[in-house]
Amino acid sequence: MRLRTPLGQPCEWRDYKAVNLHDQGVAAFFRDNAGLVKWVNQQPLANPLVCLGDGHDGIWNLFVEIGPTIFRQEILDWYHLMENLEKIGGSGQRLARVKALFWSGKVPEALKEFDDWDHPRVDNFRAYVTKHRHRIVNYSY
Repeated sequence: MRLRTPLGQPCEWRDYKAVNLHDQGVAAFFRDNAGLVKWVNQQPLANPLVCLGDGHDGIWNLFVEIGPTIFRQEILDWYHLMENLEKIGGSGQRLARVKALFWSGKVPEALKEFDDWDHPRVDNFRAYVTKHRHRIVNYSY
């Protein structure tokens, strides 16, 4: 979590993590990943257990410790997928096509839209998508 600071001073970051288990409960932890994992694993968990996260390794490393792997479905959140897509820039029409393909979970088709574009930003985006491919779902459901 980022705390706002007076103008001209650097922002302050705090290592808060929160979890919402819908009707089960809500909890927040400050610099206590082990406490978060322990608390979650003491709760009755759904099957499947849907874990929604951004692209940061830290969150996925926490999810690995929560619930049985066979019940866990990890999903890359739409906001961060689109945030990374927007970093590419370029044609608005192309980005709109790619966005529509990702919305439907059509990852190979979305990446194919960049086959004719050799650029470090595209390479970075491809690496991001490849890393999280198994977490990109059909968001239209």
